[in-house]
Amino acid sequence: MNKKFEFTDETKKVFNRTVRRIIRLCDGMIGGWLEKESNLSADGDCFVYDNAVVLDDGYVAGNAAILEKALVFGTGRVFDVAYVRDTSYVCDSAQACGNSTIRGSSALTQSVKVSGNVLVKDSLLQGNLEVSGNVRLINGIFIGKRFSCVDDAVRQGD
Repeated sequence: MNKKFEFTDETKKVFNRTVRRIIRLCDGMIGGWLEKESNLSADGDCFVYDNAVVLDDGYVAGNAAILEKALVFGTGRVFDVAYVRDTSYVCDSAQACGNSTIRGSSALTQSVKVSGNVLVKDSLLQGNLEVSGNVRLINGIFIGKRFSCVDDAVRQGD
């Protein structure tokens, strides 16, 4: 039994699946939406806020936060102190971890892994792509095998 949150009676359909709103037990904060209890770890300070949704085998752990209208689905994973917000989504087997922030209308799909101090804003990342270090990806489409950086870098799309 999860001692971090419980489900309210409020439900809605997302991708033809029923999700239920959660409430955080420590302070009564109304949270976002989960398909099942296993979508959100009982450990750490992770939480799903606002109208954000986690479904399928999507998973949020550590101190991660899913906010606004963000989505995590498929087997997408968000952990450490990563943030997914706005209308962004993490799906398939993509991962957002470290201190990464995924925002705007961004999408992490397929086998993408974003870690370190990465900001992804209004961008599509897909394929077997790994992004790490101190990187900002803004307004672009990034498809490929590996993009990593140890120094500050900004990549902006057209």
